[in-house]
Formats: sequence, C-alpha cells, structure tokens
Amino acid sequence: MNSRFALICIIVLSGILTSCGISDQFSQARQISQFNFEFQKVEDVFLAGIPLVEGMKRNDLNAGQVMQLAGALFSSNLPLDFNIWVKISNPNNKNAYLNRMDYEVFLDGNKLITGNLDEPIFIQANDTSILKIPVEAELFKVLSGKSSEAVVNLGFRLTGKESREAEVEIRIKPYIKVGMKDLAYPGYISLKEKI
Repeated sequence: MNSRFALICIIVLSGILTSCGISDQFSQARQISQFNFEFQKVEDVFLAGIPLVEGMKRNDLNAGQVMQLAGALFSSNLPLDFNIWVKISNPNNKNAYLNRMDYEVFLDGNKLITGNLDEPIFIQANDTSILKIPVEAELFKVLSGKSSEAVVNLGFRLTGKESREAEVEIRIKPYIKVGMKDLAYPGYISLKEKI
C-alpha cells in the first residue's frame, strides 16, 4: 500500500513540475516577445587596418594608407571591421537574461558574416542594455567576382560620404535558457540602418 501511494505521489509531483516548466517557458517566451531591439550606430570602422572616420573619402588617405590599401588589394585580402551597437529594452517588470544570440550582418544586401554571442546578456526590469556586436569580414570573399574598385567602394560606403546611402542590416535571434534547454526566438529580428 505504501509503495503504491509513493508511486502516485511521484507521478503527481512530476506532473506538477512539468506543467510549471511549460508555464515558465510560455512566460519567458512572452517576455522576450515584448523586448524592443533598436539599431543604435556603426562605429570603429577599419578597412585593411585603416581607420575610416565619418565623411572620409578615398582622397583623404595619406601616402602610407594608400600604400597599405594597395598592398591589401594586390594580395586580394581586404578585411573590413566595425562594431554595431544595439539597444535592447525590457519593458517587463521582471529581470531577464538572454542566454545567447545568433546574428547575420548585411551591407547593401551583401551578407558579410554569420556569428553568435555566447555571453549571457542581463537586462533589468523596465530598463535597457546596450550591446556591441563586432563584425569582421573579408570583402573579396563577400564580393567574389567583383572588381577591386567595387570592393573598396563598399568598404568606404560605411563612412557616409558616398552619394548613395549604405544600408546596414543585422538579423538577430536571441535565446533564453529554460531548464536545461535553449529556447530560441522564432525567426530572426531584422534591424536596418541607412548610413
């Protein structure tokens, strides 16, 4: 009799714990769906190791930078590095953790990189957090088959001096930890900025 009662208790208890876990998953998923993600800015732009400041044109490069760029073009190795800053707002009355985040970055529709941030991101209740996402791309690989001129021009578009605005897009997929599982946001959140 006692063993039967213990078995019933275990079944009931496991059912309660499972339903709590499901309830918690729904609560966490709902909480993430209310987050607001906002593209803040692009900064710290480097093309082949050359810092590009806002409004800079190719004619603004000094002699050493021209040689550095020419060497990168000759070797068909033109790295583009910059940081994207994203603001995450938590309008809920509970603190929240994003366990990790996958992302894709595009420049004028050209996919630069796919990456992920494995560090947990803590956002207090009714507060915001600013997140830096580093971008490192090799433009000759991104623009395979394009001329050197087109490759360099794409990098300089981030300075905002070209006649046509550059569009930077980041697509992010946040995850939260529920129990032992990572629960992903359904699909990607797309953030775009004209520069």
